[in-house]
Amino acid sequence: MSPTWPKPSSRTSTICAAPATPTSLDAGILTDLTGRTIRRVVVADDDEWTAAMIGRGVPADQANMLLGMFHAARRAEFATTGPELEKLLQGPATPVRSILEGLTT
Repeated sequence: MSPTWPKPSSRTSTICAAPATPTSLDAGILTDLTGRTIRRVVVADDDEWTAAMIGRGVPADQANMLLGMFHAARRAEFATTGPELEKLLQGPATPVRSILEGLTT
């Protein structure tokens, strides 16, 4: 059975910094950086995905947490940006592309 997650309240802070939110991390960036074709795969069945993760050794609670992050991304909860992350970090956030460039070079 898939977990249900509460909708964000008006007290929820935005922790994504412009210009790169997690939703901008697409297969195109990874394809560009690696020179290999990377494709986005949509998880169609939550229970099947969770069972596959558990079958690969991921603890059930962690698999469910990851599934919850997929659900939040589908609801575009990470799509908004704001200054909160940079205030928390006390400086500019690192763009996702920069991090991936460091990992692929």
